Formats: sequence, C-alpha cells, structure tokens
Amino acid sequence: MAIRKVFFLILLCVTTLKTYAQFNINRLITSGEIALHYEDYVPAIQYFNRVIALKPHLYVPWYDRAIAKILS
Repeated sequence: MAIRKVFFLILLCVTTLKTYAQFNINRLITSGEIALHYEDYVPAIQYFNRVIALKPHLYVPWYDRAIAKILS
C-alpha cells in the first residue's frame, strides 16, 4: 500500500513539472505591453527578451522592445 502511495506521489510530481515548463507567449507579450503602457521600461524589456529567446521569428516583441529601449 505504501509503495502505491509513493509511486502515485512521484507520478504526480513528474506530471506537474512538465506542465510548468511551457510559457504562454501571448501572455508574456501582453504583460510587456502593459508594463510599457505604465512606463515600466525595465520589466517590459525583460518580458520582451524572454519572448525573443523563445520565439525569435515573431516581430512584435522586437518592435516593442525597441520602443521600450528608446523611451527608457
């Protein structure tokens, strides 16, 4: 019985770790745009850098990061 509980706990931990490894790109871009709107340029640049590291082919984070760098 104890072995089943340990196995179930390990299985649960492994499956939850896998779900946290994914990023929501649209949410990161939106968070960066909100930070840019409130003139929080450093967090905005950090959000856009994270998106660029994950998906460098998107043009929106490059453009928004450039605006944040110019305004900062």
